[in-house]
Amino acid sequence: MRGMFSIGRGGLITALLFAGLGAAASEKDSITVGGVTFDFGARAAPLTASQQAFFHHYKDAVNGHDQAALFGLLDSARSSCKFEGDQILLRDLQKTIPDNAQVRFFASNTDFVKAFGFGDMAYFPVAPTAVLGISFRSATKERVSVTQIMRPVRESGGRYTLVPYCLTEKGKNAMEKKQQSNP
Repeated sequence: MRGMFSIGRGGLITALLFAGLGAAASEKDSITVGGVTFDFGARAAPLTASQQAFFHHYKDAVNGHDQAALFGLLDSARSSCKFEGDQILLRDLQKTIPDNAQVRFFASNTDFVKAFGFGDMAYFPVAPTAVLGISFRSATKERVSVTQIMRPVRESGGRYTLVPYCLTEKGKNAMEKKQQSNP
């Protein structure tokens, strides 16, 4: 049965800044963020060779818990950040992406930080051209859960990069406060 998971304004600070747009829910095939629905159940064209290569590098970095490899996928616009939001991306290293995960590149240039009114906390230094969506299920005796990773990416010259999160001073202070309260 298909369902939908939506993140409202109140949940964005957690979802965006602290969970990096990763969602865990039960029996969901789509996620709506900022009024844009990403439907994993809809038909999609096969991944291009450059999309496959990018996903392979991303999956290897995440599954290998390799921070350097993950940061190597970041767009060079990261150097323009006053304060880097690396903590957001590092949350991905807590996951393991199985071989049977659904992978989509959703066309979207939506700036979710601005769409939710958090431009005073964080920003993208470059506009995303797509969203890398990864969805997979895990099951225990008690429940089935779905994990969805949504990462803004940029395609330029046939090459994909992760769009980095930059923090404003207010965002940096909020992140530091969060880290101090959750050592």
